[in-house]
Amino acid sequence: MRSLLVVVVVVFALLLGACADRVPPTDEVVLCDRSSSAAICDETVVRRAGGAFLDINPPPGSRFVVLVVGCSVEDVSRQYEIRVPERWGRGAVRKRRHWQEVERKRLANLTLPSVNQCSAVSAGIWRTARVFAERPGTNQRFILVSDLREVNRPLGINFERKVSAPADFVGKLRKARLLADLSGVQTSVCGVHDRATPDAPTWTARRAQQLHLAWNSAFAAMGIPDIRLTESCDFEISRNQISMAGRTR
Repeated sequence: MRSLLVVVVVVFALLLGACADRVPPTDEVVLCDRSSSAAICDETVVRRAGGAFLDINPPPGSRFVVLVVGCSVEDVSRQYEIRVPERWGRGAVRKRRHWQEVERKRLANLTLPSVNQCSAVSAGIWRTARVFAERPGTNQRFILVSDLREVNRPLGINFERKVSAPADFVGKLRKARLLADLSGVQTSVCGVHDRATPDAPTWTARRAQQLHLAWNSAFAAMGIPDIRLTESCDFEISRNQISMAGRTR
């Protein structure tokens, strides 16, 4: 009887160890602002992001989703998706290699919608949070490619003409129920520049500073108190951020 108990304890410990070694899937969402002033978000940029996702050898069950900003929540479009198989089974190395080749070829043919005049970035962020909510418990990474010059006519916001004060901006988002919950989501923002554009010919360094203040307050209200708003997009992800990513089931 004692021997049987020892065997049961050993088997249970092995099962616990196997479960501990299993890495949660990664959900990565790229939100692309295709407005005329945020021209940085094109097919080349999104392909780079997708290639970086494939390079980390993501765990089984992971996914990479591309959303494109529109004029409202309803206009946010789901343009592209990469799904890692739930299981590889026998011959995992060969199967994974073939899958990678197929996905890279598909990624090379990615096309995005034409540039538009809408830039309801906050609505796109809200939709992004809903995508993450579809699968709680995953490692979640959010990449926003935008100049953050929010043009949201239903909310009476047009940052290309006047940047709202931080409290006013957050208040409008809260009233419209557009303050997404991004707590625990690894978030990065790139494409934020301080140049004048045809849509914002009088843009100044002062307005760029105001934009940073407004969005820093908004992201803090969404659960991200410390965030860097950068111009260049670096999609290289350290393998240490998603440890043991190459482990198969």
